[in-house]
Amino acid sequence: MKNQAYHILKRNFITEANRLLQKNERRSFEVDDDNRKFLDMMFLYFSKSTDFETKYSGRLHKGLYVYGVNGVGKSLFFEVLENLYRRFLHKSLAVKTHNVLTIVDSYRKYLSNSNLAQNDKTPFQFYATSTVHFEDLGKDHRINHWGNKVDVMDELLCIRYLEFRKRRMNTYISSNLTIEGLKKRYSPELYDRFFEMYNFIELPGKTRRK
Repeated sequence: MKNQAYHILKRNFITEANRLLQKNERRSFEVDDDNRKFLDMMFLYFSKSTDFETKYSGRLHKGLYVYGVNGVGKSLFFEVLENLYRRFLHKSLAVKTHNVLTIVDSYRKYLSNSNLAQNDKTPFQFYATSTVHFEDLGKDHRINHWGNKVDVMDELLCIRYLEFRKRRMNTYISSNLTIEGLKKRYSPELYDRFFEMYNFIELPGKTRRK
């Protein structure tokens, strides 16, 4: 039986999703056969319902790896969560989105900055210790630094793994990469750790953008 928090989250989420889509795309939020199961899983997870574990064999202590093709609503889901957190300040919805391309660019600028002080924060430290949503994982690329290839997101996610082990600091990821795509793109060490850190949740269907 779904708890009260589930139904409150569902109602508020759909209201906010409709508001955003009407404002930005002049369309309504649709619940259909493509996203119904996904939404049920996500509402259970963020309302901390044990049904997430009994019904879907998920783990509430893990983070989320959400994958699907472009335009199915992965980023929208987390955008709505952020807006709901700003309104209600509910701890379980506290998440900040960072696009991986922005992170890679900030690290490139950090490496090229010749005026760094010894105690200046690295981008890794900035993104390491709060609940975050990394958007578009897989679109990031390795950067060159003095002849060495630096895989920024691979290294950052390994740091996040240490925080997960120490403090159960969750990470949320959205990506076009399937599980097999992750294996091909990132290091074996990181790929193996994904299974300890994340619930893998697919958002199926085709693009909803019109």
